[in-house]
Amino acid sequence: MLMKLQDRDRLFRETIRAEARGYHKLKKQTGGPGQFAIVDLRIRPLARGGGFRFVNSVVEGRIPEEFMPSLEKGTREALLKGVLAGFPVIDLEVDVIDGERHRRDSHGRDFQIAGRSAVQDAIRAASPALLEPVAVVEISCPRPALGSIIGLVKSRRGTIRGNDFRDGCQLLNAEIPFLEATAFETDLRSLTSGIGSMAVLGSTAEMVPDRLLARILEQIRKARS
Repeated sequence: MLMKLQDRDRLFRETIRAEARGYHKLKKQTGGPGQFAIVDLRIRPLARGGGFRFVNSVVEGRIPEEFMPSLEKGTREALLKGVLAGFPVIDLEVDVIDGERHRRDSHGRDFQIAGRSAVQDAIRAASPALLEPVAVVEISCPRPALGSIIGLVKSRRGTIRGNDFRDGCQLLNAEIPFLEATAFETDLRSLTSGIGSMAVLGSTAEMVPDRLLARILEQIRKARS
């Protein structure tokens, strides 16, 4: 049984495709204790499954070690909601390369805020990309319908990974984006007069091509409304 729309929505992720710099200066003075923090950092994409890596390359104590946990917390907060559709951002490295503190007005919270803003700016400049969940499926259909089903898979942005003939049925191994899978299952039954079936074996994630991004984002918007 296929997932509900809201469950599929939670499987989306965002990532980056390029290196980028992020810089943020927080400076506020209201008469009492002030706020001050400068963060200069670089983000880099990691291989799929690389998760998150935080690197401290600051020299000469320009950001004291006592503020680094707060700064890292801010960078992690920035990854909770991506810039394309608000999905978590994965598989990147944040390298803090420089910064500045004020002896009196700098606090951990200031570096948390500055780190979060610097990463958000960097992500916008790092060729952000959307990763969509893709269902790994096994399709069973009558042999005469094979050509039509292969065409249907491709029309739903799917990919055929293999096929076999067993116990009088044609079996196709394929990958189909979750956003397309419900409509595919309906069409499969229609084309095979209810005989065809599909079993979801697992899932993976694939980067949405730029030419399809606007379309997919619109589908996500409709699914959320």
